[in-house]
Amino acid sequence: MTSGPRDTYLRLSDGEAVRRVRVYSEGRQEVRRLAQEGVPEGIEHYLVQFWPTS
Repeated sequence: MTSGPRDTYLRLSDGEAVRRVRVYSEGRQEVRRLAQEGVPEGIEHYLVQFWPTS
């Protein structure tokens, strides 16, 4: 995802299912520091993992 949140959904399956999710992020502290001077770009990164429950 770039440029902030979107108004769209990510479809993970066609049926009803419960999923687990894990999110990792990096660069947030650097963005916080640089945001005082302007709009930092390309620093904050995310990894989002989804998997079905058993």
